[in-house]
Amino acid sequence: MGKGFQCKQFFVGHDHCAMKVSTDALVLGSWISTDNASKALDIGCGSGILSLMLRQRMEKASEITALDTDAGAVRQTRLNIANSPWPNTVNILHCPLARFQATDTFNLIVCNPPYFSNAGVGQHAHLKQSDERQNARHDNALPPIELFSWVAQYLSETGRFYCLYPASRLAEITNVAATVNLHLSAALKLHHSATKSAHAVALKFERGQAPAQLHTGIPTRLFIRNDDNQYTHAYKSLCHAFYLNF
Repeated sequence: MGKGFQCKQFFVGHDHCAMKVSTDALVLGSWISTDNASKALDIGCGSGILSLMLRQRMEKASEITALDTDAGAVRQTRLNIANSPWPNTVNILHCPLARFQATDTFNLIVCNPPYFSNAGVGQHAHLKQSDERQNARHDNALPPIELFSWVAQYLSETGRFYCLYPASRLAEITNVAATVNLHLSAALKLHHSATKSAHAVALKFERGQAPAQLHTGIPTRLFIRNDDNQYTHAYKSLCHAFYLNF
């Protein structure tokens, strides 16, 4: 078995793709609600972790499409789906979002997008990364306005869009979404521990204008580890359907 992450119902290999299975991706996939979702799209599928998490929870007859621009990621997702309990149940495409010709809307769209700017170019850590990993991490490959404009066009009237960005970009991303008539309906800030600032935020968007009172209590917070470096009860509760030891 190659390098990867073992979940309760499936194994996610990630030795052929630039971005490895991360805690943040597992939180995002666990936090997503699949209620009444019949047609889902995973944008930038990487290893296929989000597609597999959706497949485990969505109805058997539901449709899931996954796409990525990186050939290695597409190969990895195909392998992981084929080796899962649900082979041949995800439509996996090798193409950029701009060239993806959807024939219908989706009532669930998910994306763990590239979100670092080019500010890191020239730093030693940046230069040590492979071209594939740089492309997977930097949002010049999929700028927020391009992502949200596409989502606004192909999200159904009652659909939901979930994504994850650095916590520092919450206001920026919310403003970009508003320009295409998508409002923030829930947010979850991720902290490594109670003593650490939030490093990422999981976001849920829906169509239309947000009610005036909506932002009360947004975002909520998730602390991943306790002071003793053990996983918190809240983290275990959120991810229990997937983590092997929870």
